Amino acid sequence: MYNKNGYPNRSSGSRMWHGMSSSLPCGMSQYAYQDTDFSSAYPSRRMFDMPPSSSTLGGVGHMYSSSTSSLTGCNGSGTNLIVNYLPQDMTDREFYSLFSTMGPIESSRIMRDFKTCYSFGYGFVNYLTDEGAQRAIKSLNGVTVRNKRIKVSFARPAGEELKETNLYVTNLPRTITEEQLDEIFGKYGLIVQKNILRDKMTGKPRGVAFIRYNKREEAQEAIAALNNVIPEGSNQPLTVRVAEEHGKQKATQFYNSTMNMNMNMMSSMHYPPPSSVMHRGRARFRFQNISPY
Repeated sequence: MYNKNGYPNRSSGSRMWHGMSSSLPCGMSQYAYQDTDFSSAYPSRRMFDMPPSSSTLGGVGHMYSSSTSSLTGCNGSGTNLIVNYLPQDMTDREFYSLFSTMGPIESSRIMRDFKTCYSFGYGFVNYLTDEGAQRAIKSLNGVTVRNKRIKVSFARPAGEELKETNLYVTNLPRTITEEQLDEIFGKYGLIVQKNILRDKMTGKPRGVAFIRYNKREEAQEAIAALNNVIPEGSNQPLTVRVAEEHGKQKATQFYNSTMNMNMNMMSSMHYPPPSSVMHRGRARFRFQNISPY
């Protein structure tokens, strides 16, 4: 039996989605994972036979692992790829169709803003075999898709290699775009992720951005080349530093300001000397003893 949406009737799936469909992001259908076996740690066999839908957050029947930075698949080998410089209007179905020609895919997803569904311009593809991943890098790296030359490489492993790859940049032009940010910082290595901070009211850039490189060496090269350099369209030199150092500095400033505020509050409070309190206490005690009332 099939329901009105063309999917088999599954009572367990209906119960699972009951109460959840109202909170699904970006209009995701409650049937988005109709063919996924949630009782298993890995996707069901059937899901590999159908491509994902054009849903903005994920493909139909494709589970997406939260560990997108891992190099290893379930067989312990390099199967997880990161794809950069994707067209902004590329759908997940197109993304899957492009990379599925290289081999069977376990999961694929274009990374998007959770609320707006705006594409960040990169995604992840996890193949079932090493051969599929290597074939994708060899055949698709550098391919032009709608005036965008995509870059395909192995995703980085989590751990020590992630340290000191995220940069904090200030004094950027207030008219900076993501394309201009790529032009300035893309010369020094592969940009895995970038985020221009914007004013909450106007939506305009605040002149601040975070840029994450693929390797620590690339981040260090960008710091050496761009720190204290005045970019085109600005009258202030850039400040480029490792984001971790910026976080430590902010924490230190907050701690020092808090301590200074506490010290100022304590110094402004007046406490009478202990001797005067004791003297007044003795005086009251003697007065009460000699009073006839």
